[in-house]
Order: sequence, then C-alpha cells, then structure tokens
Amino acid sequence: MANLQELISLRKGDRSYEQLSRACGGNPGAPRLHQLATNEIKGFPDPPTIRGLAKGLGVTEMTVVLATAESLGLDIQMPGGDGWAALLPAGTDRLPSHFRDAVLAVVHSAIQVVEEAKPAERDVEGTSSSGDASVTALRPAEDARLVTRAARKRPTTPSE
Repeated sequence: MANLQELISLRKGDRSYEQLSRACGGNPGAPRLHQLATNEIKGFPDPPTIRGLAKGLGVTEMTVVLATAESLGLDIQMPGGDGWAALLPAGTDRLPSHFRDAVLAVVHSAIQVVEEAKPAERDVEGTSSSGDASVTALRPAEDARLVTRAARKRPTTPSE
C-alpha cells in the first residue's frame, strides 16, 4: 500500500495543489495538500479532510485512511496482497457486472502472462535490484500485446 505522500503524488497528476484542492471540494486547501504531500504527518486528518482527499484523488475513503496509516508506520495488512487493488478509482464497485468481468479478465490475463513468461522473453532492464530473474518484467509493448491476446481468449463468466 502506498503511503499518503505517495498516494497524493500518484493521483495528483499534473494538477497544481490549488487545482487538486478544488477537486477535493476545497478541503483540504492547497497549503494543507502541499503539507500532506511533502511533510511527515503526525496524525490522521479529520474526517472532512479524508472525504475531500478521497474525492479529489478519485479513491475511496478507506484508501486514504490506509495510506495515512502507512505514513504513520502502522502495520496494516491488507487481505490478499499489498493493497495495490485499493488504488482502483472510487466508484469501481458501482461498475456493471460486464465491466467488472472485463477488468478481471485483463488482470487475470496479465498475471498469467507474467507467470508464464520464459526467461528469454524477459527484459534485462526489468530485473529486480536483487537481480532475481523470476521477478523480471516483460517489455511494456510485449506485455500489452500478450495480455490483450490472453484476455481475448479468456472466457468470461457472469458475475453474481
């Protein structure tokens, strides 16, 4: 899970802090956003600030709370992984089932492509800092091509 500073950086894009503050509904203000993004935080923001951040960053309030907890050094373990899925945009839960099925098919296909990648297909620049070949990445263009092909082949099942 990203900490609050990383979350703001990831979701801010090329917006100024003033623009981001407007997207947050004015709370937090631009100076407070800059402070949250660049300084060590000492405690949780108040509920209106959490709501505003969630709105402006396009994530859930839970994502902001978890990112804040990470910034404070709290050991929050997300079930099923590192919290990457928490970075999905707010409103993801309201997607119709056919959109969810399509997104899940792409994610499953990407996982399959990475797991099945042969060492010869791996990009040397994608090796981890430890040099472990098992965690290298494919070239981005090759990734996209393979995932698209795998997603087309993957049967979708109706959501419940």
